[in-house]
Amino acid sequence: MKRIAKIGVLGVIVLAMASCAPKKAPSFGLTYEDGVRVMGKVYDEANNKPLVANVVVPIVPLNIKTDADGSYIIRDLPVGTYKATVSAWGYEPKTVTISVKEGQITKLDIGLKKIKTEVTGVLYDAKTHKPISGTVEVDPEGMVITATNGKYSLTLPFGVYMLKAKSEKHIFDVKTVVVKNSEPLKVNFVLARSANTQSLANKFPIIYFDFDSYKIKPEYKSALDEVAAFLKANPGIVVEVAGHASSEGSFEYNAALSLKRALAVRDYLIKKGIAPQRLIARGYSESRVADFNYKISQRKKNRRVEFLVR
Repeated sequence: MKRIAKIGVLGVIVLAMASCAPKKAPSFGLTYEDGVRVMGKVYDEANNKPLVANVVVPIVPLNIKTDADGSYIIRDLPVGTYKATVSAWGYEPKTVTISVKEGQITKLDIGLKKIKTEVTGVLYDAKTHKPISGTVEVDPEGMVITATNGKYSLTLPFGVYMLKAKSEKHIFDVKTVVVKNSEPLKVNFVLARSANTQSLANKFPIIYFDFDSYKIKPEYKSALDEVAAFLKANPGIVVEVAGHASSEGSFEYNAALSLKRALAVRDYLIKKGIAPQRLIARGYSESRVADFNYKISQRKKNRRVEFLVR
């Protein structure tokens, strides 16, 4: 009987000690006693996807970055009301009010809107300075906007874009647009009249290379200097720098070699002051022969770079 009594008393003592022990956070969550004061998630308002964002409480000061799932936790913040700024790349920053109450965890999920802005403008004829109808292509969005009577309008999200304005019997004009906030942008284009594309293409030389080489020969540098001068005088022109190869070697090897030739010419023109976005380098391997590859003299004609007006 005494043995049983001891066990019974011991059981009472253990229970009493357990009831007096400090509370611990359950394995599945956090508690106020852990120091947690505010917690929640930052998400995209349009699709509810979580965002990696910064939650800043300037007065403390405090700067917290959310996890990959958008969640954040603010610890040990004294009782009171605070202003916090929440920001994420490509989204409009948002100011929210955080209230910390004694003994409570404040749950606060925060939705952000993507940055978008309206881009408007007019296409003008360079000679008459009057509006002209045409189109505006947006890369990389793939959109084509009609410019009726020269006027166009479109909405773009946060990012960098290339806008190409086109009109019949005119050289197209290209401009880079950077959307970094929601303020409207005005982008006008001035298009010069031109002869047909073929006559323009005839102004560019063909650059030939030695076997298995992408080094520009000294005798072609003056011709490339003339290309640079022509492009500077005609800022609306964008050209494709097309590299080619003869049929020796595998198709894959020649694809890489032809692209290296195109990039060598492109780099040369960039160093001469031509904007990179006006020069599109492509390698065509041996797929576009200028002459048959039967003879050595014919193969030489295929080791080349040509310019194509886009």
